[in-house]
Amino acid sequence: MGYDKFTGIISKETNAGDADRYLTILTMERGKVECYAKGIRNQKSKLASSSGLFCYGEYQLFKKSNRYILTSANLIKNFYNIRNDIIRLTYAVHFLELSGDIILDGQPFPEAVKMLLNSLFMLGYTEKNPELISRVFEMRILSMSGFSPILDKCTACGKEIPNGEHSLRMQFSNSGFGVVCGSNECKKSDKRAHTLSMGALHALRHIVESDAKNVFNFSVSENVQRELSEIIPAYLRHNMDKDYTKLKYLNNLR
Repeated sequence: MGYDKFTGIISKETNAGDADRYLTILTMERGKVECYAKGIRNQKSKLASSSGLFCYGEYQLFKKSNRYILTSANLIKNFYNIRNDIIRLTYAVHFLELSGDIILDGQPFPEAVKMLLNSLFMLGYTEKNPELISRVFEMRILSMSGFSPILDKCTACGKEIPNGEHSLRMQFSNSGFGVVCGSNECKKSDKRAHTLSMGALHALRHIVESDAKNVFNFSVSENVQRELSEIIPAYLRHNMDKDYTKLKYLNNLR
């Protein structure tokens, strides 16, 4: 038994009993942590305002019989304003779900938590296209988790892909984990590969290779945006072996 203190974001809440909740916190120090919040749904609860979904804060937990109990919370930032827009809210819930799959119990992954916070900030406090924010978040967190695609050479023949070559009829292969050059022989390596323009390749390279401070500092044309929204969700599904239903819901909204 004893107290532990974590800094993290509430990614999931499940009601229990008449006034309690189970909370999932994605922490800097210990990855995903589950805890029990007694009485948090009472109107007089001092924990409610700082321990809800999308709250980022410092949380003190008491460990008893292999279970954590929330005892105090200090709010650092909340993203409640995201709830005012159904599209941004749905993207935000998608971010939490994907982060919960990437960040594992007891395994610190502070870079992923910071990427989640940065992406939620972009959703809640900027006018940037939420669809592009989502594509950046998905590809970046996949790359951080060991699924970084090969973007500098053909995954079939190994030929280098030059930066200024517009004549190539490139493709992006999920099974090949990256770019396929325009040769007919290489294209046969994956008949389900997506068409990839040089503009989309530049965008992918920026997302994967730029530093964390600048990862959102770019813009794309509508055509490139469309390409990214075909390529990245498919790459996400291939690597995570999961359909993210919030993405389907967003497609229906659009």
